[in-house]
Amino acid sequence: MSRRAAIAAMGGAGAALLVACSSAGQSASTTTTAAAAGPTSTTLGASTSTALAGCAVLTQEQEQGPFYYEAAKVRSDITDGKTGAPMQLRLTVMDINTCEPVPNAAVDVWQADALGNYSDTGTGLFLRGIQITDANGVATFTSIYPGWYPSRTNHVHVKVHLEGTASATYSGGHVSHTGNLFFPEDISLAVAKVAPYTDNPTKDRVTLTSDFVYKGQSGSGSIMTLTPVNAADPTAGCGAAMVLGIDPAATPASIGIAGTVN
Repeated sequence: MSRRAAIAAMGGAGAALLVACSSAGQSASTTTTAAAAGPTSTTLGASTSTALAGCAVLTQEQEQGPFYYEAAKVRSDITDGKTGAPMQLRLTVMDINTCEPVPNAAVDVWQADALGNYSDTGTGLFLRGIQITDANGVATFTSIYPGWYPSRTNHVHVKVHLEGTASATYSGGHVSHTGNLFFPEDISLAVAKVAPYTDNPTKDRVTLTSDFVYKGQSGSGSIMTLTPVNAADPTAGCGAAMVLGIDPAATPASIGIAGTVN
């Protein structure tokens, strides 16, 4: 389904939601850089160039959770037919030691659909994928705004792999970062009021500040900045951007308990 068709299916409320990303979303800032809020672009996802000011600080490690799958495909579009508010995810990987972008890093993301479901080998591997960063350290994904589920607010999981080999999937190397990407609460509240998110079976949605990963694992430094992909065309959806500051030589220990619902 195209972005425009997805918004049409959501109705007028969906278009209003994406317009809201232009105002409320831009007021949210991240703490991933010492001197700037991260990559700047007038149309996120439309350009491979990235403007960075200052040096990124180390992005907080957070838990992987139980829904990670090692053999995700190397691909940019991870929607797999799932409907929801269109989202262009733009992540910039930056070396905290050199203050330079990190090319050829594998950015690995996975998330729930609008109803709060993760994929597995039985349901098909939707909303999962890996992209290799370009010369500017940028990896981009076409996705949807994630839903929520019991105990967790809206979020996207992320890993950064280095020194491995990319083909259809990614193998080898080591992981230098594992974390969660969060969203401004006002946008998540707006999302919850439109289809298909209104069909999410978890009616008592966990808010951002009540999420145990956000509260207990320094999530305030992992809130993404949202902007419209095209301010003149709300049906193009929102861009979600963040700078991930990593130490490429590091292999951080895992956080969290395997098998818990997170």
